[in-house]
Amino acid sequence: MSVIDEIRSLASPLMTAFQSDLEHDSKWIEAYSGRPFIHITRESGTECIGLPLADELVDDNPVPHLFGRARPSEILRQTRQMLLGPWTDSGKLWLYFDGKRLQKSSSSACVRRFDEALAIAKRNAKRMQRCA
Repeated sequence: MSVIDEIRSLASPLMTAFQSDLEHDSKWIEAYSGRPFIHITRESGTECIGLPLADELVDDNPVPHLFGRARPSEILRQTRQMLLGPWTDSGKLWLYFDGKRLQKSSSSACVRRFDEALAIAKRNAKRMQRCA
């Protein structure tokens, strides 16, 4: 069973609206194959959050984001705030994909994994900047 099939089987029964979010998630997962992510299911949809990578942090120039542009550092700050805020209360199912395996998780464990990935990405980005 593929990762997206696993997510669909776990998430669909919990959702009362925005089932189409799973199609968007599927496209993201295919586009970023093997990238670790957090997946949150709410009654009213899903969120698929890729964990930070070093090459995204080498410079902090604005990048396309939603309906405009934003600095990667600001995007990551907002994402973390959302993990701590509204999604924590409304999240019915929290999943973590480590790049190979999908597993059920908790909101606090997912925040911890996000923080760990961000710290590693920042260290590696600094190394990449020194080598450039």
